[in-house]
Amino acid sequence: MIELQPVTLEGRSVRLEPLGPEHADALAEAAADGELWNLFFTFVPAPDEVTDYIETALEGQAAGHMLPWRTRVEPATA
Repeated sequence: MIELQPVTLEGRSVRLEPLGPEHADALAEAAADGELWNLFFTFVPAPDEVTDYIETALEGQAAGHMLPWRTRVEPATA
């Protein structure tokens, strides 16, 4: 059986970091830009639901069926 472990994955302009409670404010701010929680084709928590969203994701990680990441996109360099 594969054991899920949080890891950081990094490419030229994107970095996936293990999601944690310390990311709640930044996630709420990003979601508020354009009211992304109202889109029908994706799931983004509303700013007041971010803490519960992260807690649920981390519970899923502890149970072995989720591996939540924070996505950080860096500007491309020439």
